[in-house]
Amino acid sequence: MQDLSEPQLPATLSPQEREAVEAWRRAVQEPNSIAQTAALWEAVEFIVAGRTAPQSFSVVELDALRARAIEGLNDRQSERALNVLEQLNGASLLSRLRQAAADDGVPVTEEEWGTLRRVRRVRNHFAHGARELPETSDLRIAKAIVNRLIVQRVHKLATASR
Repeated sequence: MQDLSEPQLPATLSPQEREAVEAWRRAVQEPNSIAQTAALWEAVEFIVAGRTAPQSFSVVELDALRARAIEGLNDRQSERALNVLEQLNGASLLSRLRQAAADDGVPVTEEEWGTLRRVRRVRNHFAHGARELPETSDLRIAKAIVNRLIVQRVHKLATASR
């Protein structure tokens, strides 16, 4: 009989997808809410590994922005402005997570996305010195959402390999 605490994962899971499962497992087993939050976002980072989201700006638009942005700036300012502009088409973690949910057909409501943003914000603020802890209900919902994303991904890969 299979141990349900250690489910058999499909062989088709990538190493990152396996790490997402392990990080999520740590998030639900850890008693400390900040450690839960850190493990949860580690799971999210593994879920979105290698995934992209649609770009916001074309090459032509970026070139035009670059040219306008550095007008009248000194070399140091120009370098900084250009470095920031390079990030415009880099999708945020949550944008890539939205894309992963859409790609895998996982329904996530706008209210749930709001919960994920709140938990992410608390995690980031805590990492930079704030003392705020995540709301217990937000953390519970966030873990459920990430669980849904992982379960759907595992199911999709398991049924595709049959």
